[in-house]
Amino acid sequence: MSEEKFDASPCRITAVEMAQERGVDPKRFRGALRNSGKFPSRKKNDRWVVSYGSTDHHNMIDVLKMLIC
Repeated sequence: MSEEKFDASPCRITAVEMAQERGVDPKRFRGALRNSGKFPSRKKNDRWVVSYGSTDHHNMIDVLKMLIC
């Protein structure tokens, strides 16, 4: 299955997309997400795909802001 088909919903966004939009290395962002403690129910290999406006989306934005500042 291609990435485009999996993430095709316009109401969802990935960590990679969020990082690239702000000029942050996606691997660095995903590492910061894992280390943030804001996602305790996330399993090791879960994909970082969230719905716009969700709690996880807002938490991801908070982590991204810390990397930018």
